[in-house]
Amino acid sequence: MSTTESKSPPLDGADVSVASPNGLDESFFVGRQSKAKRKLPQWLDHFNAKDLKVLFKCSVAVWIMTIFVFIDATLNVLGQAAFFGCIVLFIVPPSGVVFIHVLAGLTICFGLALGWAWGVITMKAALATRPQADLNARLLELAKSMPQNTTNVGQASGQTTYAQIAIYEGFMLDTRVTVTYFCMIGLFVYLLARLRVTAPKLMLVGLFATIIGDVYLTSAPLIPTFQGTIPKIMIIPVAIAVGIGAVCNLLIFPQSTSQIVVGNMKDIVTPMAGFITALNHHFQNPDTRFDLPRLLRLKTELALAYKSLDMSIKFLPMDVTYSKWSPEDISALQEPLRQVFVAFGGLLNLSITREQVINKGEALMDAAEALYDDKSPGAKFPIAYHQITRAVDLRAYVRHPATDEMITKTLGMLSASIAPLFEAWAASFRAIGQGLNGPPEQKAAQDILAQMKNAQADFETSSAQNLLEGHSYLFDADGNVLPPETPDHPPPLHGLMLGLLFRERIANLSKAATDLLEKATEISQKRSKPRVWLPKGIQRLFAWSLSKDEPPTTVQGTLDLKQTMTAVSQHEKKRKGFGRKPKESAAPVDHSSAAARLEAMRQPTGRQRHRASMVLLALIDWFTNDAGLHALRTLILTLALAVPAAVPASAGFYYREKGMWALIMAQMSLVPYASDFVSGLLIRTAGTVAGGILGMVCWYIGAGNGPGNPYGLAAVMAVAIVVMMWWRLFAPPEQMAAGIMLTSTMYMVVSYSWIDTHIPSYGNPGVGYTLFWRRVLLVMIGFAASTFVMFFPRPPSGSRHYRHVLSDQLSAIKDRYALFVSAWRSPPADLVEVVEKEGIVSDEVLTALVGPIRLTKFEFSTSNIDSATLSQVCDLCLSMNIHMTQLVLYVEKLPAELRSRFVYHTGAGDEGLVADLMAVISLIQQSLVSGEPIPAVLPVPLVGRALGLSRGTKRAERGPEETSAREQLGGETGGQWASVVNAFIRLLSDVDDLVMVVKKAVGETSHVDLAAFDSERA
Repeated sequence: MSTTESKSPPLDGADVSVASPNGLDESFFVGRQSKAKRKLPQWLDHFNAKDLKVLFKCSVAVWIMTIFVFIDATLNVLGQAAFFGCIVLFIVPPSGVVFIHVLAGLTICFGLALGWAWGVITMKAALATRPQADLNARLLELAKSMPQNTTNVGQASGQTTYAQIAIYEGFMLDTRVTVTYFCMIGLFVYLLARLRVTAPKLMLVGLFATIIGDVYLTSAPLIPTFQGTIPKIMIIPVAIAVGIGAVCNLLIFPQSTSQIVVGNMKDIVTPMAGFITALNHHFQNPDTRFDLPRLLRLKTELALAYKSLDMSIKFLPMDVTYSKWSPEDISALQEPLRQVFVAFGGLLNLSITREQVINKGEALMDAAEALYDDKSPGAKFPIAYHQITRAVDLRAYVRHPATDEMITKTLGMLSASIAPLFEAWAASFRAIGQGLNGPPEQKAAQDILAQMKNAQADFETSSAQNLLEGHSYLFDADGNVLPPETPDHPPPLHGLMLGLLFRERIANLSKAATDLLEKATEISQKRSKPRVWLPKGIQRLFAWSLSKDEPPTTVQGTLDLKQTMTAVSQHEKKRKGFGRKPKESAAPVDHSSAAARLEAMRQPTGRQRHRASMVLLALIDWFTNDAGLHALRTLILTLALAVPAAVPASAGFYYREKGMWALIMAQMSLVPYASDFVSGLLIRTAGTVAGGILGMVCWYIGAGNGPGNPYGLAAVMAVAIVVMMWWRLFAPPEQMAAGIMLTSTMYMVVSYSWIDTHIPSYGNPGVGYTLFWRRVLLVMIGFAASTFVMFFPRPPSGSRHYRHVLSDQLSAIKDRYALFVSAWRSPPADLVEVVEKEGIVSDEVLTALVGPIRLTKFEFSTSNIDSATLSQVCDLCLSMNIHMTQLVLYVEKLPAELRSRFVYHTGAGDEGLVADLMAVISLIQQSLVSGEPIPAVLPVPLVGRALGLSRGTKRAERGPEETSAREQLGGETGGQWASVVNAFIRLLSDVDDLVMVVKKAVGETSHVDLAAFDSERA
């Protein structure tokens, strides 16, 4: 690639190392990271115009709301919870589209309104349970007990009389009223807790509705008469905060969804150039090794960028923008860009797989040496001794002495053919980037398109010719593969197959990039003048609210409050004969379609239960599933922490010490799984303590020992807001809870200190340090209560849940392989669509598991399968999903003759191999779920069994071969053939690796001395 392309500006906020003078990013290679300049950590590397604009806009919105707290006139209107609006702006910062921010704010307001409405209904019902005569008698008793002089006269809070204080001390409590409140609010909290798990998009609704429910639960039983405006103390600040955020988003550096989508597209295209340059350098210098962590980091960055694009593009129909390209035009680029992303992912995955194979080979030889060195009599059987021995034998069988030399020669051949194509790619990516900034220049785009197409055609011709000529010694005069020099060994085709794989991946990327540039040029020809584009998809709002999609933002994670509890909360339940039967569709069902076959494969054929049993089991499952148990724990926790507020002996103390905040903190910390809970508890505790300290620092700097200076506090808080907002916007998502807790505690210390010195009232918690330790104590009480509820009688294990999810994904891969074996001869018309859909679903589930699995290290588990093992299993499942999808897709592309040849050559459809594959995966599933050890002797390595079937298949059994091997590999199907063989071998290899990983965790049983097999072979 040319130097001009490499000097293009890097991706904003990404961890992209500085390139060398020749345009090469040294960080892609092992041992060269020291040559690249050191950079700031990723969470700190945001000193660019785009991110600083977002930071400024969000900080100004919070600062304006903070100023309202320090103005007495506005504070009297907002009330004691005025700071709550500032916290809302940290939870939902105005970092994205105006419309989306307003929508998020309205979601919060809807939650508040929902809690308010239920609270009013509950209050009406509760007060109706007490007879009016009893109420009058109690009021008369209160009047008689009142002394002549009242206390705290003239407080701004309205608590002016002895009677009001007595009421908050619990004088008017009534058991019938209290029980009604607890029953109705308890039901409300239970349903909202279920909603938090089952509908993650409505999490803000559930969170704020629960807070309003807590207000009614802890305050309303004390009040003897109907007061429908109790929650306005929180609703008014939140509504004002949403309005301030919307105004700042509209007036300060506004961005439309179209601009965000275009930025996301650039974030996908920009990092690709650096890897292309590094790949070209690798072809020219085959001795260099790619740095595997760097490649995996690039893959993760691109996946996040594409996820952000996929989320944002759903909101384009609701966008209002002024530009040449309409939202529909930008949406039209999604599919060509997806093809570029998929093609580049295939090329990147090929390089990743090569490095993993090299590392795995080195690890295998180390394990073999350790195994052979341990020959002491009476020694225990080493882990996976049978599999290691057979894998070493397989490596010796397939590896040619000149394999490394062949690979070096192959990469050199590709380097000679690919240089013109890389130069065309450089120009193409530059044109695509310029086209995303604005419509590209017509003549320049047409010239680049012509250059790209010519270079692509030249590469496909020259690369195939160079590869075949360089490996001509492998073929006879008729073009068939010569038998190997060493008997009982496969032909040395490794170098040629690797070259064909790279050729296929590069050609696919070239076609995808050409199509993307062609589409952008076509759109720009139709749009010559900018105009206003109005929304056309408001009706999609409801569908979005019930989906699991996140709204578009300019910063990753700014609205992601789900943490780890929703995307992976539900694993597929095994139907044990009592699942609900699918409704019969009016349209006729094609039972020969891939979708129908796959659905039939997943239907168990066990005994069917009676309808009464099905209803009973479904009801039990509804109460005992993850959502049901989480809601039950939340209900128990809520009732336990709210009871002191409704007991005469403790009601006054509860009200004065703001015990409701302990209840809210406990509810917020409660999550479905223990691993998430422990990690969240640690970061929330740290955030509370740090936030309290920061709040005291801000208060004493701005107030000293006095009542506080509004100007000094506003100045100090401006600095603190910028720091906290930086954390909120740019810190890793898993630290977001700590940031919000830190900010909340800081604001509570500063705001309550200001309230105590300016509008003192009954129950004010104090100033500065006094407020700090009381706040920390409340949080610790809430956390202690949630810990007890979470861990007794049995903690909900995240590890156990994730093992079930991984087992389900392995089952899905088995089903897809069964579909492949059943349908390869005559693929159904919808095979590609079904397989792609299944692959995408599995990828989303497995990718969502990566982060939560890391948190299982905080969990107390009795299983031998630890966090590291689960991470390896998840990675292998992701790899199996990719290779399973590639296998079906590439097989479907092959002509019928080549499909038959592939199946017979590899044994992919052999009954014995299919049975072995299904049995091994089923054993792994069982071991993952139960933790039971695995038999020491299994039919692994499966790769060796496939090669054994290939050796045992006679040419006469493989069907007629109308095309020679040389002609086949050099033609259009050569790369497809190499890809399907690679996908099949990699799939079997992943299963072999999965067996090894699980065995190391759970151990082996039923050991067999290897000498028994050696004597049998002898």
